[in-house]
Amino acid sequence: MNQLLLLRFTGIVFSSIGILVFLAGLSIIESSDISGNQELKWLSISISLPVILMAGITMLRPSMANKHRSLWYIMASVIICIVPILVLLTVWYPSSGFDMNIGCSAVYAWEDGFDPYIAKHISMYSGYLYSYGPPPISILGVKLVCLYNPRVAYYTIWSLCLLATFIILIKAYKGREALLLMILLLSGFATVLFNFWTGNAGIPQMLLFSLIIVFILKDKYYIAAFLLGITASLNIWPLAFGALFLFAPKPVIFRLKLIILSFAAFALVNLSSYILFPDITDSYYQSVAGMLDSQHSPVKEILEGGSMANPAPVLGMKTISNLLFGETIAPLVILEITYVGFIGFTFFNYTLRRNHDFLCIFSLGVLSILLIMPRLQAYSFVFALIPMYLLMTNFSLKDKFVALLIVSVTPLISILICMLETYKSTDIGLFWQQGAIMADDPDTSLLGSLTCYGQGASLLIFYVYYLIRSHSFGFRFLLFDKLSKGRSQAQNS
Repeated sequence: MNQLLLLRFTGIVFSSIGILVFLAGLSIIESSDISGNQELKWLSISISLPVILMAGITMLRPSMANKHRSLWYIMASVIICIVPILVLLTVWYPSSGFDMNIGCSAVYAWEDGFDPYIAKHISMYSGYLYSYGPPPISILGVKLVCLYNPRVAYYTIWSLCLLATFIILIKAYKGREALLLMILLLSGFATVLFNFWTGNAGIPQMLLFSLIIVFILKDKYYIAAFLLGITASLNIWPLAFGALFLFAPKPVIFRLKLIILSFAAFALVNLSSYILFPDITDSYYQSVAGMLDSQHSPVKEILEGGSMANPAPVLGMKTISNLLFGETIAPLVILEITYVGFIGFTFFNYTLRRNHDFLCIFSLGVLSILLIMPRLQAYSFVFALIPMYLLMTNFSLKDKFVALLIVSVTPLISILICMLETYKSTDIGLFWQQGAIMADDPDTSLLGSLTCYGQGASLLIFYVYYLIRSHSFGFRFLLFDKLSKGRSQAQNS
């Protein structure tokens, strides 16, 4: 009975937060011009909707209660994880929608006969010298979003995708750790905040990723592999997750078929782009590869270095090397090899310990791949949220709370410090107006350089913390294995 009351109290707390955000939106409306009223109403509704409904689901299903959950954990998690995210969503809303603005400009440019992958064509409609990023076939979907009011449309769609992700996983896992999942989805790495602010399609991709996890859970690997290829078609690099099927508890031929199927689904989307958009598909590949002069591209972004836009740990190692040894190549190469080797070594040791649990291997493998990616946008951390939920479900109450401090609180604090140190302001609109200030910029302070990698550093810390708490830390495992063999040989002799 006490657990049920506590669970209902949790629901009331979350519902109250949603209502407060709704009322805050209404109060902003009173001080806004007429043209912004409808947008702000939808802001309040779209942000409140997933919070209220997630809370209702958590409250109405007693099976979701956990006897180890306590009041201080619930209240502390709500206050320090979710509330700041909701507040910043409201505060930063006026400058939101940059990527969606680029997407709509691409649609308008294409309809007028211009190539959307040429930055100067996009600037005619948006005022920003950025080219369109996703493959040409995505223009069909973006066109639907841009029919009415792009910001109203994508806020609504993203909220529904967030809610659908929560419901799919809770149904698949029979309500296990609903509160933990809710907190991670809303506050983990502040990545949902960046997706709402930029308008990037990370949240719809997370919905597809949740389906991949569910189909793996149901032993429907072919469907999971096909969906992975579709998910990767928007920005290519998630295709690397297909390599994790090599660890599936299936025959070798079956595993290879899964990888081939992932690539085939990816190729199918690209072939569709060639068929439907033959005049601009070549420009898309040239843009991705950085072959178009004097404009932004993923490859050029990697070469420029890390920033708050790209807090990849691999680039963080480059910043650390520059700070300690200057721009010399040898220390950088040693540091990068050591770092990548550490991630690879510990992951493969983990697979030896958990060879019977493919979902855990797949989840940690996703985190390992994210950690060694040279380009990891602030909104791309959505791919880490579901694997972290799967890995944290067996944590103790204390470990869960510590992990939430690592992945929900630390990134948000570091982002705000990075903004204050680099832009001298917490106005996120300056982030795109002034361009992405690089962490290696000589005018950037030491504190600014390091905190710009807050999301990537938090992911690395969680990775190590999980290995330690699950007793799967590579060096420790090898040492204990050697000691146990030595003792066995001594006893036998």
